[in-house]
Formats: sequence, C-alpha cells, structure tokens
Amino acid sequence: MLKHSEQRAHRLDALICHIIFIAIVIMVSIVLLGALATRSHVFYTSYTQRSLRSQNAAWLVQQCKSPEFYSNMKHHNSLCDEVVLEQADPIWLHALRDVFDSTSICGHMACEDRITAVLNILFGKGLLMLALFAFVMFILLLILVPCYRTVSTSAKYIDDMHAPLVYGQLQYAQAQRFPRKHVLYPRLQ
Repeated sequence: MLKHSEQRAHRLDALICHIIFIAIVIMVSIVLLGALATRSHVFYTSYTQRSLRSQNAAWLVQQCKSPEFYSNMKHHNSLCDEVVLEQADPIWLHALRDVFDSTSICGHMACEDRITAVLNILFGKGLLMLALFAFVMFILLLILVPCYRTVSTSAKYIDDMHAPLVYGQLQYAQAQRFPRKHVLYPRLQ
C-alpha cells in the first residue's frame, strides 16, 4: 500500500491534471463559441443583404416577364436571365456560400501574410524568440510531469490491488521490497 504522503501527492497530482484538462476544455469551448458567433453574424449579414437585393430586383423580374421589355433589352438580355435565376435560388444557400468564402484557417489575415509576419519576427529577434520558445516548452513539459506521475501512480494502485490475485505471495513481497524506479525521474515510482 502507498503511504499517506504518497496518496496525498497522488491526489494533488490528479487535481492538477484535472485543472489543466478543464482549462483546455474551457479554452477550446470559448474558441469554438467565438468562431460560431462570428460565422453566424457573417451569415446573418449576407442573408440580409441578399434578401434586400432580391426585393429590389423584384420589379426587374416582373418587367423581364413581359416579352416587349425583354426584346427591348437587346444586348442586356443576360441581365434578365441572371436576375430570374437568382430569384429561383434560395437566399440562404448564397449566404452560406458567402460564409465559407469569407472563412479562413488563419483568421482575418491571409495565411501567407501570417507566415510572413512570423518569419519576420523570428528573423528579426530570432535568438530571443527561440530561447523564449524553448523556455515555454520546458515549462509545459514540467507541467505534464505531474500528469505522468498520476498515470504511473494509478498503475501502481492497480498493481497493488490485483497483485495478490495475479502474483504469488513471494513475488508480491519482492515487488513491494524492490519497486521499479523510473529511468529519467528516479523519485517517481
């Protein structure tokens, strides 16, 4: 069995891992809700503009139905054809197409512009940015060590719980006397 201090450390590590997981879930949820809100606003704006354009074109559609007006248009007959075809299409499909046309993976800037900006920053302040990136990655890895300890300790709990059933009494006693040490972190078991 684990000692009381090890159990407390395990619970603290588990709590830290749960807090990290909940923070990640909250951040992803905020990003997704923000993206949904902005895309629905783009859809609403596009739908409103297209419905106003359709209402304004209603007179032209009525005029294009008369053969005299259509024949008087001569070189502009394609305008009548386009307006009639646009009236037949659902407005929401055009608005949805506008949403997809305006959506970019990189946000409001073009991806090429974002990559160029990042490269300019890296080459402008390259060594400093590289050191900062390495430091942030080191801190993130240190944060993940308690999660590793939690998984490792959970495996030990399972081993302790099932050991008498799986191993003989002698093997169980040896496992308790000589626990395996982790290669990189000898204090972790």
